[in-house]
Amino acid sequence: MKLIRTLALLFVMLTSLTIVLFAGFTETMAQTVAAQQSPSAQAQAKRSVNPLAVFPKDRILQRINRSATVTLTGHVHRRAQAEFDAGPVAGDAKMPGMILVLKRDPEQQEALDAFSAALQDPSSPMYQQWLTPAEFGLHFGVSQNDLDQVMSWLRSEGFTIDDVPAGHWMIVFSGTAAQVENAFHAGIRNYRIGENVYYANSQDPRVPEALSGVVQSISGLHNFPPVPASGTKIVPDAVNTSGQHGLFPSDFATIYNLNPLYTSGYNGSGVNIAVIAPCAAAATVLPVAQAFWTLEQLSSASSSYWNYGTPAACTSSSGFLTEAELDVEWSGAVAQGAKIWLVSSNAADPLFGAITGIVNSGVGSSNTFVPVISMSYGEPEIPSIHQAWNSLWQQAHVSGITGVVGSGDSGAAGADGANSTTAIYGLVINGLCASPYVVCVGGTQFNDASNPGQYWSSGGAAHRATYPRWRGTKADPMAEVTCWLQGAATVRSVPSRVGRQGIQTSTGECRMSRFQPRRTMDTSSV
Repeated sequence: MKLIRTLALLFVMLTSLTIVLFAGFTETMAQTVAAQQSPSAQAQAKRSVNPLAVFPKDRILQRINRSATVTLTGHVHRRAQAEFDAGPVAGDAKMPGMILVLKRDPEQQEALDAFSAALQDPSSPMYQQWLTPAEFGLHFGVSQNDLDQVMSWLRSEGFTIDDVPAGHWMIVFSGTAAQVENAFHAGIRNYRIGENVYYANSQDPRVPEALSGVVQSISGLHNFPPVPASGTKIVPDAVNTSGQHGLFPSDFATIYNLNPLYTSGYNGSGVNIAVIAPCAAAATVLPVAQAFWTLEQLSSASSSYWNYGTPAACTSSSGFLTEAELDVEWSGAVAQGAKIWLVSSNAADPLFGAITGIVNSGVGSSNTFVPVISMSYGEPEIPSIHQAWNSLWQQAHVSGITGVVGSGDSGAAGADGANSTTAIYGLVINGLCASPYVVCVGGTQFNDASNPGQYWSSGGAAHRATYPRWRGTKADPMAEVTCWLQGAATVRSVPSRVGRQGIQTSTGECRMSRFQPRRTMDTSSV
């Protein structure tokens, strides 16, 4: 009996010793493996627990020597071609609102990518834990010391610092063409395209080598306008000569199956939506949009505007007013309870400037947060544009902002106008929505022109609306809006000034027979 107890005790002792030795061996091996890991691998292991454990480090560690430079490739716009060259820009020509885009170090970018993924993972403790602009800058911006050195260099070249957005990775600055040429070693020339003359850099810019680890790209070295995403304007007269039907908001809701959402109370109530325009358009667009919403009995839709700086006014020949009207009207027609903000900026790239302002400052005097941004313009996808926009859309994403951009009506000719038949500037997609952090929207299954009877029935009720009287040879703006935006099979009073045929009546009414969509689109495969 004593022998059995002794053997049992010996077994327990040996087992305990084995466990201790194994634990010690395991710990030693773990320490050895950890010691053999590279610093980046150790940092990655740390961030797998918390991507927000990363902070900016100083990267400008040598004296800035302007004679030792590095080229920033991918900055020459596709429209800046020799055949359009119209000579050099005057040295004293002002170049306002340029943006120096700064880049994160590899460790920061890796952490940001991990954080972006975690925000969309319901199983992650960071799921939808959005960052404020200041929090973004704290982790993923450039260090204050580096920022100060870059700004000091810009000032030494004669530039004025206009703003440093809270995300801490952009510097807004202004100067002259001569200062740009001297600082960035890139000639600024005029280019005549059609009846218009624009300026642009003719070579890729260069920056001091000491700044190359921090500077990513420069926005605003040209003033080529963006391309509106909409193509040939189809007048929505309910049924036009090609067999296409103009849509009422109720038609859109039927086709894209929005009515169950409306019935459940999801109509955008309490949500702010920003519609981006490349110029100031509020004075013209917002009254038109409000008339459209009132006409369609969308009493809850509302609008406002916000400009960063003082942008140039939109001209009627640019196509920007039409695009802004379309975007504002239909944002409110679909998200019927939302507040629609028309936003622009005075930056050299007004679209980039407007969205930078929204992401970093909100809109309005109260810095209202805007969770949805809608933009319907295109730019050719060149490296500098892609880098800058990808960084901006990623900050928007981790801030809880959804960006939606129209892919355009130009197919793969993204640098050309929407109505162009030849890709003069080459095959290229819309660079403004090439980022994985923005939704690029384009295309529809609703091809009603080829077989209208498949999509429409004539069982709708007649629709009538009064409008302000025709005044001599010029239409009142509201008269134009009322008939234009309703659509009609038989239009009995349409201002010819806007390109539609019709006859004047003394009653001041548009009478139209309504068509109704036959079916809801199958979006299960989208």
